[in-house]
Amino acid sequence: MAVRLSVWGLKKLVSQRPAVADVPIIIEREKPISAKDAISLRITGFFPMPTESQLWLLTEEYYKYLLSKPGPHPVIYRFCLDGKTSYTYEELLKEVENRTALGRELMMAYAKFREQILKWMR
Repeated sequence: MAVRLSVWGLKKLVSQRPAVADVPIIIEREKPISAKDAISLRITGFFPMPTESQLWLLTEEYYKYLLSKPGPHPVIYRFCLDGKTSYTYEELLKEVENRTALGRELMMAYAKFREQILKWMR
Protein backbone atom coordinates (compact mmCIF):
# COMPACT_ATOMS: atom_id res chain seq x y z
CA MET A 1 0.00 0.00 0.00
CA ALA A 2 1.32 3.42 -0.92
CA VAL A 3 1.17 6.53 1.21
CA ARG A 4 -0.24 9.68 -0.37
CA LEU A 5 1.18 12.97 0.83
CA SER A 6 -0.82 16.04 -0.09
CA VAL A 7 -0.09 19.64 0.79
CA TRP A 8 -3.47 19.79 2.54
CA GLY A 9 -2.78 16.66 4.63
CA LEU A 10 0.72 17.79 5.56
CA LYS A 11 -0.45 21.25 6.60
CA LYS A 12 -3.35 19.72 8.55
CA LEU A 13 -0.94 17.49 10.45
CA VAL A 14 1.48 20.32 11.24
CA SER A 15 -1.27 22.68 12.43
CA GLN A 16 -3.36 20.16 14.39
CA ARG A 17 -0.57 17.98 15.78
CA PRO A 18 2.58 20.11 16.01
CA ALA A 19 4.25 17.62 18.37
CA VAL A 20 4.67 15.14 15.50
CA ALA A 21 5.46 17.63 12.72
CA ASP A 22 9.20 16.85 12.93
CA VAL A 23 8.90 13.06 13.23
CA PRO A 24 10.34 11.34 10.12
CA ILE A 25 7.53 9.65 8.17
CA ILE A 26 8.81 8.92 4.65
CA ILE A 27 12.05 8.23 2.79
CA GLU A 28 12.91 10.47 -0.14
CA ARG A 29 16.18 9.75 -1.95
CA GLU A 30 17.35 7.60 0.98
CA LYS A 31 16.80 10.46 3.42
CA PRO A 32 14.19 10.47 6.22
CA ILE A 33 11.68 13.30 5.76
CA SER A 34 9.23 14.78 8.29
CA ALA A 35 5.93 16.52 7.50
CA LYS A 36 7.55 19.94 8.01
CA ASP A 37 10.42 18.96 5.69
CA ALA A 38 7.96 17.69 3.07
CA ILE A 39 6.13 21.03 3.12
CA SER A 40 9.28 23.14 2.88
CA LEU A 41 10.77 20.91 0.15
CA ARG A 42 7.40 20.69 -1.65
CA ILE A 43 7.44 16.89 -1.54
CA THR A 44 4.03 15.42 -2.34
CA GLY A 45 2.66 12.41 -4.16
CA PHE A 46 2.55 8.68 -3.57
CA PHE A 47 5.26 6.90 -1.62
CA PRO A 48 5.59 3.13 -1.31
CA MET A 49 5.50 1.52 2.11
CA PRO A 50 9.04 1.54 3.46
CA THR A 51 11.15 -1.57 3.10
CA GLU A 52 12.52 -3.14 6.26
CA SER A 53 15.87 -1.37 5.81
CA GLN A 54 14.08 1.95 5.30
CA LEU A 55 11.96 1.32 8.40
CA TRP A 56 15.16 0.74 10.39
CA LEU A 57 16.47 4.06 9.04
CA LEU A 58 13.24 5.89 9.96
CA THR A 59 13.29 4.38 13.45
CA GLU A 60 16.92 5.36 13.95
CA GLU A 61 16.17 8.88 12.80
CA TYR A 62 13.18 9.04 15.17
CA TYR A 63 15.34 8.22 18.19
CA LYS A 64 17.94 10.76 17.06
CA TYR A 65 15.11 13.29 16.86
CA LEU A 66 14.04 12.44 20.43
CA LEU A 67 17.62 12.91 21.61
CA SER A 68 17.81 16.31 19.92
CA LYS A 69 14.94 17.64 22.02
CA PRO A 70 15.96 19.66 25.09
CA GLY A 71 16.38 17.52 28.21
CA PRO A 72 16.10 16.14 30.68
CA HIS A 73 14.98 13.05 28.81
CA PRO A 74 12.71 10.48 30.45
CA VAL A 75 13.76 6.97 31.36
CA ILE A 76 11.77 4.37 29.42
CA TYR A 77 10.65 1.32 31.38
CA ARG A 78 10.00 -2.09 29.88
CA PHE A 79 8.44 -5.11 31.54
CA CYS A 80 10.99 -7.88 31.32
CA LEU A 81 11.58 -10.83 33.63
CA ASP A 82 15.06 -11.74 32.47
CA GLY A 83 16.84 -8.55 31.54
CA LYS A 84 17.18 -4.84 31.80
CA THR A 85 13.98 -2.92 32.55
CA SER A 86 14.94 0.77 32.17
CA TYR A 87 16.53 2.55 29.22
CA THR A 88 17.61 6.03 28.21
CA TYR A 89 17.03 7.36 24.69
CA GLU A 90 20.75 6.86 24.03
CA GLU A 91 20.50 3.18 24.95
CA LEU A 92 17.39 2.72 22.83
CA LEU A 93 19.12 4.34 19.85
CA LYS A 94 22.04 1.92 20.27
CA GLU A 95 19.60 -1.01 20.30
CA VAL A 96 18.11 0.22 17.01
CA GLU A 97 21.54 0.88 15.46
CA ASN A 98 22.72 -2.61 16.46
CA ARG A 99 19.54 -4.25 15.12
CA THR A 100 18.93 -6.22 18.33
CA ALA A 101 15.72 -8.00 19.32
CA LEU A 102 14.77 -4.96 21.41
CA GLY A 103 15.67 -2.76 18.44
CA ARG A 104 13.22 -4.76 16.31
CA GLU A 105 10.50 -4.26 18.95
CA LEU A 106 11.22 -0.52 18.85
CA MET A 107 11.06 -0.55 15.05
CA MET A 108 7.68 -2.28 15.10
CA ALA A 109 6.38 0.20 17.70
CA TYR A 110 7.63 3.09 15.56
CA ALA A 111 5.88 1.56 12.52
CA LYS A 112 2.56 1.60 14.41
CA PHE A 113 3.19 5.19 15.53
CA ARG A 114 3.98 6.16 11.91
CA GLU A 115 0.72 4.55 10.76
CA GLN A 116 -1.18 6.68 13.27
CA ILE A 117 0.59 9.84 12.08
CA LEU A 118 -0.38 9.03 8.50
CA LYS A 119 -4.02 8.50 9.56
CA TRP A 120 -4.04 11.95 11.16
CA MET A 121 -3.18 13.43 7.73
CA ARG A 122 -6.38 12.12 6.10
